[in-house]
Amino acid sequence: MAEPHSISSMLQCKKWTLSLLCIARIILCIILTVLEIQQSSSSSSSSIYDLLEQLATVHGETEAIRISLILFTIVTILILVIGICGVYLENYSISITFGSIIFLVIFIDADLALFYNRINFIGFIMTIFVLTANIWINPDLEHILSQRRLQRNLVINHGGINHEMSSNCGHESNMMDEHQNGHQKTRVEVRNQALELNRKRNQLENEIKEFMAILQSQGVGLTESLVDSEGFPRNDIDINLVRTARNRIICLQNDLRALMRQIEDSLSDYFVASTNEQ
Repeated sequence: MAEPHSISSMLQCKKWTLSLLCIARIILCIILTVLEIQQSSSSSSSSIYDLLEQLATVHGETEAIRISLILFTIVTILILVIGICGVYLENYSISITFGSIIFLVIFIDADLALFYNRINFIGFIMTIFVLTANIWINPDLEHILSQRRLQRNLVINHGGINHEMSSNCGHESNMMDEHQNGHQKTRVEVRNQALELNRKRNQLENEIKEFMAILQSQGVGLTESLVDSEGFPRNDIDINLVRTARNRIICLQNDLRALMRQIEDSLSDYFVASTNEQ
């Protein structure tokens, strides 16, 4: 068994690592941009006009190139901020998008380091570290996303079953009213009713299988203990998810037993209707 809180501690470590690397890369972007501007200026300028004239050229390139570099720095900072937000929100989709964009930033940093200024090689290395940390945390974020989807499905299925059972109760009330009014159903009507009940039975059985699959994904069944030998909640499973799945399985099994009794009654009514029609 894993040590207590080892999984959550590792995730926090990965989150802090990626966040700090992004912050360090943002600071490096600002430093490199300031150095570029300082290299293009001269401390011996006698007037503001001379300073602006010198800023118009960077390493022999035009002012358009300098502006492009500043814009690239701004865009890179915005991308890194998005990466930090994705880590904070534990959002797998944002993390994947961030990783794809950072992969392109690496190529641009490499071009800058090779063909423009070798000092950008530092940014190239730092961006590789950011991408590596993002790849490192992606499996954890994907696991969190799958758990959220399972919990959302639990809520949706719970509401759907409640609605279905309410419909069943209303349908049963109508059947009792018809029986009290002396209405005799034909064989076709009873047959359609039995087929509808059988369809609902298949739906309940499929939902029970889905919740059993959730328990199997957690490595537990319906009876395993959710605490360790010391009486603490187990940290290798999602306790809330397991409890919710077990509760839904028990409720669905009760609904299934009630539905099977309805199917038996419907089959009896079918044979009675067949006999009457003959």
